[in-house]
Amino acid sequence: MLDNLGVSLKNPIMMKAFFMGELPPNEGISFFKALLDAPVFPDEGKSASANADMYKLAVDNPEKAIWWKFTIEYGRMYERMQREWCERCIHELERLQRMRADDGSKIAQHEQAQEEQA
Repeated sequence: MLDNLGVSLKNPIMMKAFFMGELPPNEGISFFKALLDAPVFPDEGKSASANADMYKLAVDNPEKAIWWKFTIEYGRMYERMQREWCERCIHELERLQRMRADDGSKIAQHEQAQEEQA
C-alpha cells in the first residue's frame, strides 16, 4: 500500500500479529514479549540524541542536523507506542487464557455432574 507520497506503509510486525490469531494465545504472548525484549533504543534514545548533537557540531550546515533529530524522535515515539501496544496485547491474551481455563473447569464440572447422575 502506498500513500500519496509514495512511502510504503507495510509493517511486518502487523502482518505477523494478524496471523498470530491462528496460533494458541501462549505463542502470541511469546511473540509480544520478544518484541518488548528487543528495543531499538535500549537507553530510551539518550545516546542517539547525544550523537545527533555531536553531528550538529560536526557538519557544515548545523540546520541539517534537525532532520536526524526528527528521525530519532520518531523512532523513540514509535518504540514507546509499540511497547504500550505489546503490553496491552499480552494483558488481553493472558485474560483470554484465564477465561479459557475457567470455561474448561466449568465444562469438566458439568460433565462430572452428568456422570454422577447417570
